[in-house]
Amino acid sequence: MDGQREFPFEFSVVMAVYNVEPFLREAVDSLIAQNFGFEKIQLIMVDDGSTDGSGAICDEYAERYPDNVMVIHKENGGVSLARNEGLKYIQGRYINFMDADDKLGSKVMSIVYKFFENHKDETDVVAIPMYFFDGASGAHKQNTKFQKGSRVINLIQDWQTIQLSCSSAFIKAEAASGMHFDPNLAYCEDGKEMLKILLQKMTLGVVRGNRYYYRKRTLGELSAIQSSENNIKWYTPYLEGFTASILSICQEQLGYIPRFVQFALMYDLQWRIKQEVIPDVLMNEEEISAYKSLLFSLLKFFDDDIIDAQKDIQIEHKAFIFKKKYGRDADRMWGHNDVLLHYQNTCICHLNTNKTHLNFISITPSSISLEGYTVLIAEAYKDVQVYLEVNGEQIPCSPVSRDLDRISLGEPIYFAYGFQCTVPVDPTVEKYVISIFCQVDGKRINKNRIVYGKYCPVSTQYANSYYYQEGYVLTAARSRLYVEKCGRKGHLKRERAYLKELWRQKSTGSRKAVVSRILTAIVKPFLRKKIWLISDRVNKADDNGEAFFRYVSKRSPKEIKAYFAISPESPDYKRLKRVGSVIPFLGWRYKLLYLLADSVISSQGEEYIFHPFQQYSGLYRDLAQSQKFVFLQHGVTKDDLSGWLNRYNKNIAMFVTTTVPEYRSVLEYRYDYTPDVVKLTGLPRYDRLYRQEKRLITIMPTWRAYLVTGIDPNTGKRELKPGYCSSQYFGMYDKLLNSRQLFDAAEKMGYTIAFLSHPGMTATLDMLESDQRLKLLGEETPYRTIFAESDLLITDYSSVAFDFAYLRKPVIYYQLDKDEFFSGAHTYEKGYFDYEKDGFGEVEYSVEALVDRIIDYMQNECALKETYRKRIDSTFPFSDQNNCQRVYEAILKLDKQTPRSE
Repeated sequence: MDGQREFPFEFSVVMAVYNVEPFLREAVDSLIAQNFGFEKIQLIMVDDGSTDGSGAICDEYAERYPDNVMVIHKENGGVSLARNEGLKYIQGRYINFMDADDKLGSKVMSIVYKFFENHKDETDVVAIPMYFFDGASGAHKQNTKFQKGSRVINLIQDWQTIQLSCSSAFIKAEAASGMHFDPNLAYCEDGKEMLKILLQKMTLGVVRGNRYYYRKRTLGELSAIQSSENNIKWYTPYLEGFTASILSICQEQLGYIPRFVQFALMYDLQWRIKQEVIPDVLMNEEEISAYKSLLFSLLKFFDDDIIDAQKDIQIEHKAFIFKKKYGRDADRMWGHNDVLLHYQNTCICHLNTNKTHLNFISITPSSISLEGYTVLIAEAYKDVQVYLEVNGEQIPCSPVSRDLDRISLGEPIYFAYGFQCTVPVDPTVEKYVISIFCQVDGKRINKNRIVYGKYCPVSTQYANSYYYQEGYVLTAARSRLYVEKCGRKGHLKRERAYLKELWRQKSTGSRKAVVSRILTAIVKPFLRKKIWLISDRVNKADDNGEAFFRYVSKRSPKEIKAYFAISPESPDYKRLKRVGSVIPFLGWRYKLLYLLADSVISSQGEEYIFHPFQQYSGLYRDLAQSQKFVFLQHGVTKDDLSGWLNRYNKNIAMFVTTTVPEYRSVLEYRYDYTPDVVKLTGLPRYDRLYRQEKRLITIMPTWRAYLVTGIDPNTGKRELKPGYCSSQYFGMYDKLLNSRQLFDAAEKMGYTIAFLSHPGMTATLDMLESDQRLKLLGEETPYRTIFAESDLLITDYSSVAFDFAYLRKPVIYYQLDKDEFFSGAHTYEKGYFDYEKDGFGEVEYSVEALVDRIIDYMQNECALKETYRKRIDSTFPFSDQNNCQRVYEAILKLDKQTPRSE
């Protein structure tokens, strides 16, 4: 192409289209809405073999705008081939490769056109800011290059500028004459072409004033980096086709690697360094080793300061990169109470700045206790001991086993050393100054960077943050703690200073905190009863919380005031108001009562239960020490949930268990609770179970974390992720609920087949089609009613089987997706419970076998088999209706052990 070429259009947009029916119109309409004039924009839509309605939408726009919209239909071959096909037909002065599920701001074309006209020969590429929309919001990481305004960036000088996206950039047609996207690359095919073009002039135009909107699809689909790790093409083929290829092109064309290219490639490689393990289902050991060898061999092409300048990786990852680049541990330079790790003239880190995390701090009249862990960059340390220095005295800490060592690509990159220390309090000492240090290979390293965990009563977030307890006040600094005697006047002075600081923040959350703290201080001295705040789900009761609330309300103890929290939109709200005091969940009364409560008692373990202020929880750190979280559980814990329910994540004060194996598992697995926390009482809801069979066969599957989004704390609901209808879960229940053999047999023998969706997967009901004879049970149906009226229960992994078994009724487990369920994608890991050996019924792995088993039970009047009766009898230590009483008495003892704070 030559500079005098005539262009029928000012812009050509090549849009690869593949199965984007829900989003395509919004993308095209954003082009039509350009104030620049859509008639000056050529749109080339390449339908890459879409199987939904995308192709028809393309044709619709071509029919409406025949002069400037072209549609090409081709067999599916990937985005590179689609774009290459579109490149054959470009007639615009400037080219863009907008994605078919994104959109542009209305002024993009006019602003970009004007910029190109004002900087004709200075650059071949102009980029615009990227902003997320739909399932995410906010600016893209690489928008920092726009902070100095619209300009032409000299990439030789401003080498930390990154532009890899072709979608958010516009390219001169002349510069794109040799453009050809690599069809062998499944990722970063646009980044490769972009860097090749930028090498021509080594400049980049950046224009502010409008936006490229990058869609993060709703329903919580995995990010690109998460999904790519499960694709073999993201490994060796990617490094060869993108990273190594660009390095080779630079060497051939220039004889060196420009620093802006190094920086962009290193930024891209960081995601690989952050990967903890490579899925062994994708590659064998030899292939993994070859991939890692290739990755590490490429590091020699990057200057040390380029690696050090990366802002999106932790120090330990940088240290790992340097270690692999140089093939050895870092050099050490011992200083005053510190060690400097370095390679040649590049300082990796000072070990005294490696973080120390404090998880718990407590003060009693006789002691100050701290628990946490400190970290060191992975090196060959022979001996490490953690100490507290208290008013100049060195006190050794006891080691605490913590499974927190971090790895990269299967190799350790830092070590975590857990510790606990109790400092005796001398009533004659007015003030304690506490710091932390390590003895490493016989030499002292001060730990000057303390991070305060979510259960610590203080932090460094606010200058006047403090904790008052037992006549002492605790304050925190970056490298030390202060504990000093403090009377009521001193306490009031501290609170006044903290309130002033919060008020000056001028945020709604901080000013609400001022009001809440004042109200709490006014009301608390007048409380004559202990406050128990009880709940189940946000929008549904009928669980252990309700059962326990009924028990406490009926007992009506003089020393306790119990409240039940639930959404006013729930039908259970009015129903429970007839039982006792009910308040709106997460409303202002709930939050105030939370600050006044002695115990927060719930069947749910979600964060918002015991941290109702959510992102503002840090404003109430000191007040939150008064509440004890009593976990009633949603069911019997038979799998290993220690990754979720461990002490450092939930800090449960009382953990209710039901069976002896369950009780032992919570103590023996990595939950990190002691026997004074874990109680064998039985679930409160078991007290309300009864029998009233109505020839009902009920199917009750549990949820799948990998098929739904995170829970909404306001509604208690989850949404489905894309791809649900192609999941094993959907297939196994779609086939079961449409089994004519099953429904014919049930009808013949007078049984009804019913289905109840898990509360976390109610969105599936709109997707499941079923035999018209299926009875769908709604959330309004009490579980105890379902258990009472059902003769046989079909579940997969749900603990409702224990409720049913408590009634001595038969269960069948349906586990067609067993491998997927326990792959780590869900929240469960296999625990002590073996469904074949410990379960209360048969385990079936196909729909055909399950249907046969159900029919067999119906033919035998759903009688419980003796084998399973014996298992049930040996499982439950209690088969009475005194579970609530045992829980109640255990909480009373807990209250006595930890009296109300001032």
